Amino acid sequence: MTYPLHTIYELAYEAAGYTHGHPTGKSASGALAVLIGLLFQDRTLEHAVRETIEFLVASGPDAAETAQALRAAVALFTEGDSDTPGRYAIERLGQGWIAEEALSMAVYAALRFSGTHQCLQALSCAVTHGGDSDSTGSICGNILGALHGERWLDASLAFRVEGRAAMLEIADDFSYLITDGSTPSDDIPVIVRDGRPLWETSGTRTLLDCQEWFDRYPPG
Repeated sequence: MTYPLHTIYELAYEAAGYTHGHPTGKSASGALAVLIGLLFQDRTLEHAVRETIEFLVASGPDAAETAQALRAAVALFTEGDSDTPGRYAIERLGQGWIAEEALSMAVYAALRFSGTHQCLQALSCAVTHGGDSDSTGSICGNILGALHGERWLDASLAFRVEGRAAMLEIADDFSYLITDGSTPSDDIPVIVRDGRPLWETSGTRTLLDCQEWFDRYPPG
């Protein structure tokens, strides 16, 4: 299933608004979602970044600062950093304390070390600076994980991730819900309200109508 880029952007933009009120913070979240969406459409990383910039430019003034930050990341990658390697190169993009800078720094690290066997170099580049390194590192990991798959992460790191089994289970469930989860088996008990299955009111039966799903993920 492929969602339109504007839908991907708007959903991420809205979700970011629950914790980040500034328009640029929300646009940076939307930009990351669009970038990952393009990677899942088999774009190369560089192509996906440039297409994301074009999308942001067409999205209006709220996205202007994010587009400029991504342009800076592409420019730094394109010019090379042989004279200012490591933290000195990435810190030219900022400190990562604001959303568009964190995204820009993570994108630069991902571009700089985008190979399937460059996991440690990419993550090291993304976090070796004096700013918000956990954010830049996690964003970089998201981008390259989408590009290469979970096997991209070096086993020596993957097996030491706290809560790895739970995260994999949640990720698998989420993937199933948004792709193949629209028509669950008839033998799965559904939520019943006023003597009728809940899904009958919408006409479409999904996992969100199944009691087992709510038992698995009880609401708030």
